[in-house]
Amino acid sequence: MKKIFLLFIIMTMIFGILTACEKKHECKCSGCDPDECTCTEECELNPDGTCNCDGCPCKKKEEVKYIEARESSIIKTQTNIVIKRPELVGLKNKNLQENINKAILDSVKPYQDEISDISEGFAFDASDVMIKNKSYYYHVDYNTYMLDDYLSLVVNYDLKTGNYISGTSKTDGLRSSTWKETYVVDTSDSYKNETLKFADVCNIPNCSKVMATEVNKLAQSRGIDIILGNGLTEVPANQRFYIDGKKEKLVLYFEPGTIAKYSAGELLFEMPFKYNSSSHKFEQ
Repeated sequence: MKKIFLLFIIMTMIFGILTACEKKHECKCSGCDPDECTCTEECELNPDGTCNCDGCPCKKKEEVKYIEARESSIIKTQTNIVIKRPELVGLKNKNLQENINKAILDSVKPYQDEISDISEGFAFDASDVMIKNKSYYYHVDYNTYMLDDYLSLVVNYDLKTGNYISGTSKTDGLRSSTWKETYVVDTSDSYKNETLKFADVCNIPNCSKVMATEVNKLAQSRGIDIILGNGLTEVPANQRFYIDGKKEKLVLYFEPGTIAKYSAGELLFEMPFKYNSSSHKFEQ
């Protein structure tokens, strides 16, 4: 009797483990080609790195690194200009990847050239005696977000023209310019040679007008005066935005002085839309 009872306990435990594993198996498969299957983080893997859902073998989805930090130095006669910036890597669409990386460099170049000319002019004092070599620092900060196959790169430009003290974040700046550029791409698309616009991910009729209404409401709730007459009536088709993967929210970005007084600074408005993981679009 004891043996039967013990056997019953063991069988119950095994059944519990099997059913628990079964619940953890969450694979998304297109056909039964392992290369087309991906497992979620909850999926319990076999020793060979695969899982099995309804008879369809899945490979564990590998994390792809799309952003790398780059640093380059430009050494002039009396100056050393250091540039730190993000660089896209690993996109299927290499043309798009190259275009975005070039755009980031092009945004930095005018400031790089300006400080190069200024610093070279300051390399000698009134007595034509060489002064101490100076370093100038450009730090281009950035944030990245992933939601399904959507990658959002938000480049936070804070370019200071001035003397950079090595080992600190201090710059004896001549001036500073702060703004953001946003790049949203579909990492699964090998053919689209441009970044996504909000219309590509918005499944709402008259989306630009609906978002304009939301921006007006959010601005009013934050005490921000919209300087466009009766408020914003329509969000421009090429308006900068990004997708916050953690919150699953679409966020609009406006540079200082575009829709409010310059003193209001940079403006971010999180749209109150819901993300549909089946259609991969935002809905009301």
